[in-house]
Amino acid sequence: GRGGDGLAGKAGNGGNVKTISILEADLISFIINDISNGKGDGGVSTGNKGGKGGDISDVKITDSDYGIATSEANFFNLRSGDGGDGDKGGGTGGLLNNVLFSGTEIEIDVKSGDGGNALLTGAGGKAGNINNAQLSSYGTILKTIAGVPIQVPADSSLRAGAGGDGAGTRGLGGLGGNINLVN
Repeated sequence: GRGGDGLAGKAGNGGNVKTISILEADLISFIINDISNGKGDGGVSTGNKGGKGGDISDVKITDSDYGIATSEANFFNLRSGDGGDGDKGGGTGGLLNNVLFSGTEIEIDVKSGDGGNALLTGAGGKAGNINNAQLSSYGTILKTIAGVPIQVPADSSLRAGAGGDGAGTRGLGGLGGNINLVN
């Protein structure tokens, strides 16, 4: 879940996700920490530093297309939490560690957390790293383009988070995330 907001104190950290193992599935969609609702994000502090984004580690999933799960665009979306914004500095973005996903006819979108922004003074938060990611997808998916359903190649995306913005006279920007060991 999302970390709690702080007033005079530091904001709470986002929740971590650890050890997910699905040996065989026919997925329509699989989402961890949907960006639209801020799940896994660090809280915001109006008087201190933003909370750290939640980490995701040890994910092993195999998706096989048996034709059971059908939809217009099957997708796998994995996102560690963003660091929270804070008056005295941004929180660190969550990391992704040991992610293995293999899929057939499914789109992949994997991203580590962005660093939080410093709102009044201080450094922006460092973005989360991606360590040991093995991702594969092949085949096509059905998409509607200009009102016409067509088969297109399944897309894949692996992105490290962006560092948060600093504020004040000594407010350094946060470092961007690194991607280490990708197969």
